[in-house]
Amino acid sequence: MTTASLIERRRALAAEGRVLVGAILARPPGRGALRRYVAGAERFQDGIPLVLPAIVHRFPALIRAFEPVGGGGNASRFAQRLALAMRVAEATPPGAALTHPVQESGLAAALLRLALIATAEAVLMPVRLILGRRW
Repeated sequence: MTTASLIERRRALAAEGRVLVGAILARPPGRGALRRYVAGAERFQDGIPLVLPAIVHRFPALIRAFEPVGGGGNASRFAQRLALAMRVAEATPPGAALTHPVQESGLAAALLRLALIATAEAVLMPVRLILGRRW
């Protein structure tokens, strides 16, 4: 692999990490988090960037609408990258606060947050069934 193609692949992985980790954190991730994401994708996975819809690079929160439903093929690669992004996000201070909400805000707020997430997932399921097959 040439140096130029390696640099382009890493840039594409960093853009992918910006989308996935940013969607989890609900804010742009730091440079350290992106470096960890790229290193994890190269070391523990195939290192080939996912082809994400262009709109999610501008609005990372929309990745939930394009998330494939089911297993196999792109869905399993996406699931692996999402799991990697979650591990990277949890290692950041804002991510730790998101993944342990009971400690930060109390039980009632955590339950309300879980109810909102469940509602959003139920509403997005038909959209995911349609859009998830297209990319």
